[in-house]
Amino acid sequence: MKVTAPSRFTLNFPTQYGPFTASCYRDLAPSWVDRIYNLALNGYYDSNYFMRVINTSSLQITQFGTSGDPSISELYNWNSTELSGCGVIEPQPSEMKYMNKFSNTFGTLSMSTSFNDDTQTTWNATAELFINTGNNSRLDAMLFVPVCTIDSVGMENILKFPKYVTFSTVEYSLNSNPASTVLES
Repeated sequence: MKVTAPSRFTLNFPTQYGPFTASCYRDLAPSWVDRIYNLALNGYYDSNYFMRVINTSSLQITQFGTSGDPSISELYNWNSTELSGCGVIEPQPSEMKYMNKFSNTFGTLSMSTSFNDDTQTTWNATAELFINTGNNSRLDAMLFVPVCTIDSVGMENILKFPKYVTFSTVEYSLNSNPASTVLES
């Protein structure tokens, strides 16, 4: 799990709504892109489910990254691992290069993290990713790191996913589509 990713690589995700391809760029956030690369290389994203599809006026994302194998998923669960364990990597420094290149806008794939409202900092990253299906640029200041772009045909397919249902103020996904990852250099 410590292989350095190539400077650019692609991930292919077949879904029941059609495939999408993510082109990832290591120079944007090296330790986070290395994490995605290693997880994909080791089959972590095989048999994944899209657990959250949100389309509100304030947030438009499709989120995934919980392994289909619960024993593997547990290794990357920040609730069950030490902060120094493999489940969590430290955030990138706030002067990340990505801020000048990418934003959390339509067609980008970002590393999901935990954001501390009290300190206004992003403090960890595990294995979850989200696809921006709208303009979520306000997430940039919170260091939700966009590290890949999704091809246009793939974005058309992603937009076919069923959206959430709202119960009270909690958003739930009705979507549970498996995704497998094939790595190409």
